Amino acid sequence: MSSWKLKATLIISLAFNVAVLGTITVLWRYHSARNRTADKIHCDSKETCRIRSQYLAKGIGLCDSKTVHVELEMLKSYTFEEEVRNSIDQERNELLILFSEASPDTLEIMKRVERISALQGDLEKAIVRKLIRSHSILDPEERQRFMKFIGCDPDHGCAQRGSKKKMIDTFETQGKETE
Repeated sequence: MSSWKLKATLIISLAFNVAVLGTITVLWRYHSARNRTADKIHCDSKETCRIRSQYLAKGIGLCDSKTVHVELEMLKSYTFEEEVRNSIDQERNELLILFSEASPDTLEIMKRVERISALQGDLEKAIVRKLIRSHSILDPEERQRFMKFIGCDPDHGCAQRGSKKKMIDTFETQGKETE
């Protein structure tokens, strides 16, 4: 009777190990396939940044001179943002390698997660600074359209938690600090 329990436990353990190895293999293949695909597709990131800037400007109805200003503000921080994104990708790749080891070092994994988190924070700050600089040239009507464009509607509030007024006040205060 105990031999049956032992055999059942062994079979369950083997099935679990195979499932874990299968998951790691699929993730590894997906990750490497994604990198190969990204390498083959040529995409000019600066051009994409310019197009996104024009989309933002058109979405809030800016004149040509303000559209150019928004484009320039977006392109100024492009290089830094790209470097941070590349660093995040590199840290994630190294994290995946750590996970694939036979006995992953938990402390090293947590250090990588902290680094990735810090890099994501830096990226978020750069994006917000860029938006604040672009926001500073807008007149009150354009600011309202801008807030609506990014998900804050005077009638329905903001998409995130918190009140719309608090978010707008914070945004305008930060804009004055950077001037």
